Amino acid sequence: SLLTARALGASEEKVLAFAGSVEFIHTYSLIHDDLPCMDDDDERRGIPTNHKKFGEDFALLAGDTLLTEAFGVITKHYGDKAEVGLGLTGMLVHAAGLRGMIGGQAMDIMPPVGGHNLDQTIMLHRMKTGALIRLSVEGAALISEGSIEDKRKLVDYASHLGYAFQLADDIEDFDPKNPEQTSYAVLMGLEATKAELISETKKALSQIEGFSDRAKDLKAIAEFNCHRVNCSL
Repeated sequence: SLLTARALGASEEKVLAFAGSVEFIHTYSLIHDDLPCMDDDDERRGIPTNHKKFGEDFALLAGDTLLTEAFGVITKHYGDKAEVGLGLTGMLVHAAGLRGMIGGQAMDIMPPVGGHNLDQTIMLHRMKTGALIRLSVEGAALISEGSIEDKRKLVDYASHLGYAFQLADDIEDFDPKNPEQTSYAVLMGLEATKAELISETKKALSQIEGFSDRAKDLKAIAEFNCHRVNCSL
């Protein structure tokens, strides 16, 4: 979000609260994702998961609180401008709800018999983390009051980057001995996944070419996402 504001020549401070609300959503999703009823993980980033340290009851409540407070942050910091406040609220609902992160997670944990087909796998990838990446950029662009064309380019950049991020994760997590049913790499193979990752990264980069040095950090993120799995652009 901050880098989007920078690309538009706006104050990063204006989008800081919004960035915090997105991270509230992201963190709540990780806490709930780690629960025994979901992925049942004991550690995250090398430390005990929330439910391991504080119990499942408090982990559930912690996630619920973060989700609720995310909307409180929007109301507090952007409620004085109805168009911005309501716009950001709608974006959060879309990205984090049934048509975004939660919908994608539901597809992930309940794949059909035989696994997802290619179209379903692509949809799932765009709905999960990809939706939050797009949200981070789209909301910041709204707050920063960029031109319609600049906002469109940045949202397109984020859409391609979000999908590319999931593709890179599939490559990084690929294990032929324990294949994930919702993995693009399992469905299409590693080489095809790498080719798709490179293609999506190039599409993302093409959208921010006109922003010059103002978008150099957005460019670096897209390039790093590709390079982290040894894909050369």
